[in-house]
Amino acid sequence: MKAVKFKQNIIITFLRVMIISSFFLGWELGARLGKLDTFFFSSPTEIAIDLFYLFSSGKVYPHVLMTMKEVFAGLFLGSLSGIFIGIVLGKYETLARAVDPVIMGLYAIPKIAIAPLFILWFGLGIIGKIVFAWVVVFFLIFFNTYAGMRSVDPDLIDSVKAMGANEWQILTKVSIPSCVPWVLVGLRASLGASLVAAIVGEFVAADTGLGHMIMEGLTLFMTQRVLAVVLLLSVIVIAMDLCLRMMEKRFLKWRPNRIS
Repeated sequence: MKAVKFKQNIIITFLRVMIISSFFLGWELGARLGKLDTFFFSSPTEIAIDLFYLFSSGKVYPHVLMTMKEVFAGLFLGSLSGIFIGIVLGKYETLARAVDPVIMGLYAIPKIAIAPLFILWFGLGIIGKIVFAWVVVFFLIFFNTYAGMRSVDPDLIDSVKAMGANEWQILTKVSIPSCVPWVLVGLRASLGASLVAAIVGEFVAADTGLGHMIMEGLTLFMTQRVLAVVLLLSVIVIAMDLCLRMMEKRFLKWRPNRIS
């Protein structure tokens, strides 16, 4: 079984490398043969040169640090509040039905459209971006946690009650563990969302951050700088997702069919 799984992993890795390599090779050939206008599309070579300059000069590090502060703070606060409220409302259906219109009304508000308000309310510093990322992450985590709480098997709860378990034991030993897969799915969706929220906040008002670098590149018509930062953001999200996958495998070892 292990040999088969190892072989599958090798094939998957090979396919990934081939797909990515083919994409960048086709892009480079298109730029060199004049099929793509490098003013608008740049080229992988120019992007690689710009990335090398950003890292070798150290220019990119303060921007990465600032954006990551915003992302992780927003992700932590949004996850914590989303999980807590999701558990509470999943436990108490009457309360959930009472506040449901309020939550749906707030969720329906286009977050990007009100991003400038967060800057107005909390200032030009890091707080406004953190709060904005917090709000975006909260709803993703909340809906997944709430769905997880509502999907717990009633027969399982009845069986545990028959064994003499109290409400606290049912919550901590049955309901919350059953929610973990749902919460992890919400976290995976939140990784990219928190990063997008931080970048949007930096678009609105910032003098540091990867979003600021993108706006700076657009202002100076440096397509390679914009795409270099976008590529860096993609790598960051992939790295964060890999870390979350490892956490997922650790927390869901008890499940025969884990979400991968």
